[in-house]
Amino acid sequence: MSIGLAAEHEELRDVAARWLAAHCPREVVRAAVDAADDPATPDGPALAELAAGFGLLELCVVVEQAGRAMLPGAFLPSAFLSVLLGRAEDGTVAWRAGALQGTTASDGVVARGELRPVLSAGRAPWLLAPVQVDGGRQWWLLSADEVRVESLDSLDLTRRVAAVFVDDVRLPAERCIAVDDSRVDAVGALLFAAEAAGIADWCLRTATDHARVREQFGYPIGHFQAVKHGCADMLVAAEQARAAVWDAAVAADADVLPEEALVAAETAAAVAPQAAFDNAKRCIQILGGIGFTWEHDAHLHLRRAQTVRALLGGAATWRLRLARHAKAGVRRRYSLALPPEAEPVRAQVREAVERLVALPPDQRRRELALGGWLMPHLPPPAGRAAGPLEQVLISEELKDAGIERPHLEVGAWALPTLLEHGTDQQRKQWVEPTLLGELKWCQLFSVPGAGSDLAALST
Repeated sequence: MSIGLAAEHEELRDVAARWLAAHCPREVVRAAVDAADDPATPDGPALAELAAGFGLLELCVVVEQAGRAMLPGAFLPSAFLSVLLGRAEDGTVAWRAGALQGTTASDGVVARGELRPVLSAGRAPWLLAPVQVDGGRQWWLLSADEVRVESLDSLDLTRRVAAVFVDDVRLPAERCIAVDDSRVDAVGALLFAAEAAGIADWCLRTATDHARVREQFGYPIGHFQAVKHGCADMLVAAEQARAAVWDAAVAADADVLPEEALVAAETAAAVAPQAAFDNAKRCIQILGGIGFTWEHDAHLHLRRAQTVRALLGGAATWRLRLARHAKAGVRRRYSLALPPEAEPVRAQVREAVERLVALPPDQRRRELALGGWLMPHLPPPAGRAAGPLEQVLISEELKDAGIERPHLEVGAWALPTLLEHGTDQQRKQWVEPTLLGELKWCQLFSVPGAGSDLAALST
């Protein structure tokens, strides 16, 4: 899967993957590593054209594939700049790199100061930088001949960082870009998270491919529980990263409040770069340390993942921002588009829920249990044999009515088995008490006969 879920997104992903396979093979990545200075993106204008003309979701689909391919050069910084300017432009953004100081002039500002680290500044014809002016913060566009760039030691050799120095440069008023910090943060967090999702997925696939063929003690190492669990954890991390980026991209393109879109982007920034870093480390572990050798590409993905995480400030930075927004009451709100046939079903469900609301609490609990509301997908008498549409409508109407359904915990696992395979006597004895909360279920495992190894389970 990729970040985009619709068929056209899958087609765009495939086109981007084919383009990258042709223009960014392993030899191109290695040439960027060995280059003396900041490398260029191979045929960058063509890739920029491929990603142009779409929304942020489509751009993220392309950026995800670029992350998988370890695309060198300034493609991502240029995409960042282009989104903020509203037009295609080569360059970079001095994001999370400090700020310049500005003095108001008759036709603009005079800017001075230092920014570091700035991604791909060595090749950027344009630089969008924050400038402190009269106690406020503005974003101004500087050209390459107005700044002095000094390379910094870079962990990621395929896309390097630099320090940028500005010495009393007069910037005309038309160079002031009408964006605020929240917009810059939302776009930057989203694009870097999309790239990190691609890195996380490459590491997952590299590790699992190796685990299928590398043998130890006469078996592929993927047979061993520790390796299985490691690969499973990598899959979960990659899917969480992809889902968080998808949601943030949808929010960015949708008609939602700016603070809601920012919260979605902050979630992606808290999840995806850390997932890429963790997966890169786990990949090298499953490779048996091979990834630390210069000949294998796994260490390049680790370098990129660690650089992205450092540039963004680490997951804790974004979790703290999320917590502050949550405390202030900002929420990511979701609405589900349902087909027209949902309305008559909703009317029936709402009428039934209104009767539940009118009941005393003890009677309501019993009716929730015996009326099939707790697990409506189950067949009667435990449920209502509800299909997916009716399940959604039941959840929405109960929530709107303020009715909270009790959780059956492990009983929710036991009931389907009882209904499918139990005897009439067993169903009579255990189903209703479980639904009413009179009977609690638990799982008991005993080491060394079982533990967490279900293949060795014994009773």
